Amino acid sequence: MKCKLFVFLIALVVSSNSQSVTFEYAIALYQEKQFEVAYSGFLELAGLGNGRAQLNLGVMYARGEHVEKDFVEAYAWAKLASESEDVDAEKILSILGKRLDEEGMSAAETRYKTLNSKYGTKAVSSALLPSETAGEAMGFAEARIKRKRTPSYPKNEIKRGASGLVDVQYSIGIDGTVRNIGVLKTTSKFFTDSTLKALKSWIYEPAKVDGKPVEEFGRRMRFKFQFEGSELQLEKTKKYIEQFRVAAEQGGGRQKYEYAYYLSMLDSMAGSLKGYETLELESQNSWFSKSAQDGFPLAKYELGRRLSYGQQCAVDSRKSYFWLEGAANDNVADAKLFLGVEIYYGSRYKQDFNKGLALIKAAADGGLPEAQLKYAWILSTSPDKDVFNPEVAMEYFNLVKKKEFHDMLSYLETKAAVSAANSDYKAASSALKKASKERKRYELGEGVAGDMASSIASKSRFVQQI
Repeated sequence: MKCKLFVFLIALVVSSNSQSVTFEYAIALYQEKQFEVAYSGFLELAGLGNGRAQLNLGVMYARGEHVEKDFVEAYAWAKLASESEDVDAEKILSILGKRLDEEGMSAAETRYKTLNSKYGTKAVSSALLPSETAGEAMGFAEARIKRKRTPSYPKNEIKRGASGLVDVQYSIGIDGTVRNIGVLKTTSKFFTDSTLKALKSWIYEPAKVDGKPVEEFGRRMRFKFQFEGSELQLEKTKKYIEQFRVAAEQGGGRQKYEYAYYLSMLDSMAGSLKGYETLELESQNSWFSKSAQDGFPLAKYELGRRLSYGQQCAVDSRKSYFWLEGAANDNVADAKLFLGVEIYYGSRYKQDFNKGLALIKAAADGGLPEAQLKYAWILSTSPDKDVFNPEVAMEYFNLVKKKEFHDMLSYLETKAAVSAANSDYKAASSALKKASKERKRYELGEGVAGDMASSIASKSRFVQQI
């Protein structure tokens, strides 16, 4: 049976936090003559290798906006921007060159070399962008799949002849179970239900730091549903690719992100279809990088996440930390949770309990249910008396809406831990029994349930050593 390839438009939810500096935001400030703030924004983006921001710095130096007029500095920034083959940069460079005498041109070239060594294409690519060569990493071994079950094709979708996909994000617990499942994108509730049922039964060998199991956040997986013999609607697909590409080239960080996401979706959804091999597709990571260099928060998170897992690039903990921290500063809750957990447990990055916990709390305060549960778990199970806070743990646990949360195992085990920490052992025992049934349903083994049961039976809270 032949099925059409669905072409999905991307609906993004983007934080409007004013601290998020994108090129569009900086240029808007410039147009409003808020030169001091605009200069700061352009300078930040120039450090990420953004050619347009570098060119605008050159213009501000040439005009003396917020800074003293300086044609040497203006020429150096414009020449740096010309690396991106910007036509405007070439024109401005030519005009500025006429303003400099021989001594001034020599000084401008010297200054350019200094800027190029820090913010030039090669320097930024080496320091910040994905590559094939692995960078610095700690004694971290990521989780490995031990048992995987394939989602069944929903009968009603078979009758409809429908193809589709489900994008999920999840974490992996220290017991190897799949936790904190979030559905990022889906084309059908029935595809979602089938995916969740299968994914909850997966078992991993947990991630380890120096041989000790640790939690791993930010995993993503795309499940695709399509019939054998399906063919790619080549001409229509090429049309959509071109539309996304043109929008990306003419637009800002959001449009670049949408194009990168579309390429990602197309690769996994249509990669096995007849005709796909004839498409000449650009690099996903290249466009995620361009979007991040434009300051787009979600692209920073995606780039940091990909660098953490080596998705179509080499693993590089230093680069991943840079982009994840940038996304966290831009108020991306997922980035705060990802980075917070990694720092708290000392997985990919140097361990810092206070900083890690602060990031997890910030993500929880931002309304992320996975972070609210995680924060409640830590406050109720920590061996550190300065961290242990059962009352606050209960407050954060109660923020999570059970009906909207896909991971019942984490919800119930956290409820048991929080209840026990508040000396409500009856509620703790009831929640743990339900959690045990959830484990049996998906054949997940005992996990932490045995130790928790022993603690609750002895009328004491469950303590988890880090």
